[in-house]
Amino acid sequence: MRISLLFLVLVLLGPPVQAQEAVAILKTVSGQVWVVRDDDHISATPGMELLEADLLGTDADGSAGVSFMDGSRVSLGPDSEMEICSFRFAPKDKDYDFHVYFQKGTAVYSSGKIGKLAPEAVRFRTPQAVLGIRGTRFLVRVQ
Repeated sequence: MRISLLFLVLVLLGPPVQAQEAVAILKTVSGQVWVVRDDDHISATPGMELLEADLLGTDADGSAGVSFMDGSRVSLGPDSEMEICSFRFAPKDKDYDFHVYFQKGTAVYSSGKIGKLAPEAVRFRTPQAVLGIRGTRFLVRVQ
């Protein structure tokens, strides 16, 4: 009886839900800027935390400045979309990953600690190419 009751309680409660940690913060927002998270379309505001798998976008009048937890910065221009595919910054474990997908538009990237400690861990994908970094700043334009 006890085992079946315990099983029933565990089934009804389900596994514990863990909150995702923020990987970046929206520092600046101008015009129409939005985030798609778990199929929800959210109007972006300065100070908003961004998570892995978030899609950040700007309309024709929009721009956004993003600061990642390692100090990397990305500025999106008008009519742009960027998905945060993965981000890990664990210096104690020497575990780094910075992977974003630029679907369209323009962006300026300035590297943070991951780019300095493990440049091979920084990847930018576009519909036509995959970019690796060897410098500290660059501009991406996807049409």
